[in-house]
Amino acid sequence: MEVWGDAIVGGTPVADGLPVTAMVNNVDYAQASSTANGMYDVILVNGDRPLTYNDDPNCAAHWAAGEACVPCTPGYGPAHPGNENDYCIEGPQNGSVVNILINNSPTIPVFIWNEGSVAKQKLIVATGGIINFLIDLVPGWNLISIPVLPVDTSITSIMKGCNYNRIWEFQADQSWKSTDTGLAGMDIGHGYWIDRVGLPGNCQINVSGTLPVSTTVGIDSPWTLVGYPSLTAEQITNLVPGGIYNRIWEFQADQSWKSTDTGLTTMEPGKGYWIHSSAPGSYNVTN
Repeated sequence: MEVWGDAIVGGTPVADGLPVTAMVNNVDYAQASSTANGMYDVILVNGDRPLTYNDDPNCAAHWAAGEACVPCTPGYGPAHPGNENDYCIEGPQNGSVVNILINNSPTIPVFIWNEGSVAKQKLIVATGGIINFLIDLVPGWNLISIPVLPVDTSITSIMKGCNYNRIWEFQADQSWKSTDTGLAGMDIGHGYWIDRVGLPGNCQINVSGTLPVSTTVGIDSPWTLVGYPSLTAEQITNLVPGGIYNRIWEFQADQSWKSTDTGLTTMEPGKGYWIHSSAPGSYNVTN
């Protein structure tokens, strides 16, 4: 997989010679590279080898079950004397979230691992200054969050240039507050429903703000609509202690749901999440 394009920091191209890494679950899968001419080019390697299994290097179990398998033995994999099983690389799977760092600073947007693909994408480098975070909205319902501390928290400012019917925020007392009942701002800790039902076309909002060092996200019982205050996607199991939630849901652009029961494994910047819990609790998100 290769990703390349312009890299912008503070509205200007990045300096030359800055190291570029690509992290999946805190492991770097990028070939060594650095920025040049205001651009980056990163090649991701050592993804999951198809049909190889560390727990069945000789394929005995899979073949006995009539399943396809490629042995990790001399003659099949690369010639690595003494390390023939290196061919059984169980790296990122297609669909894994990739976070690209430039000079150890996170960038947006994140990428999805897709073996063999080539993509061009402008990256915005997060710094201690103002970050401009873009969120795409579709016709219908959108469940979003604000991953930065907004310079202007007013809905008028955040939603500038994007039409909507109304916006809802879920309260700790399990009630709703909307733009029809006094909701006037957005903050970094909440998720927000944006109603664009019946409105034509996609639109995009630009949230300007700073990245928090750490945010404590409170969990109410039984329901909490939370935000994700980070620019770097993270595994749910690394964020939210398993004992404080029953399920977590994410709403998709195609108007469907995905939950921790149906393959949801990460939290991503710009998205909101429903958390169902049997008791109150909290977790920390650090940047």
